[in-house]
Amino acid sequence: MQIVKNFIYGRDWSGYTNATPLEDQINEYLEYHPGYSVATMSLLNASGYKEAFVVFNIREERKPFVKDNGDKKVKNNG
Repeated sequence: MQIVKNFIYGRDWSGYTNATPLEDQINEYLEYHPGYSVATMSLLNASGYKEAFVVFNIREERKPFVKDNGDKKVKNNG
């Protein structure tokens, strides 16, 4: 599975301002989401701000499905 997230450095057209460098924002995001890895990144360099669009690969953890069968729980390996 993949997800796209944008990161902004500087002041964008809507007035939002972020003074944290893009590299630090992306590294912090990856530390918070250890199952994610960067697949690709695009950078927009406009006047007054930079915006990075990052595609993350999400490594999903497979957890066994437990079906509640009344008072007995049954593990499903499918």
